[in-house]
Amino acid sequence: MACSIKVLALIVFFILAIIISAGGIGPRKIGFEYWHDPGAFADSINGVAKTFVVAGTLYAGTEMYVSEYPKSDDVVES
Repeated sequence: MACSIKVLALIVFFILAIIISAGGIGPRKIGFEYWHDPGAFADSINGVAKTFVVAGTLYAGTEMYVSEYPKSDDVVES
């Protein structure tokens, strides 16, 4: 059950991200606006490293709660 909720949430997130980028939700279309200016590596390798650190931290915090939920015997008492 928890696995199907994670997969469903991921699919909904991807669809919503595409709709927002295409301009379906919000005041303007984002698309590839930042692809050339400032570019993917505007802050050199430091920006890439910072992005991986932040993404890893956020993913680890969320994954910890989601992966521990099915392991508990009685969720209400926990």
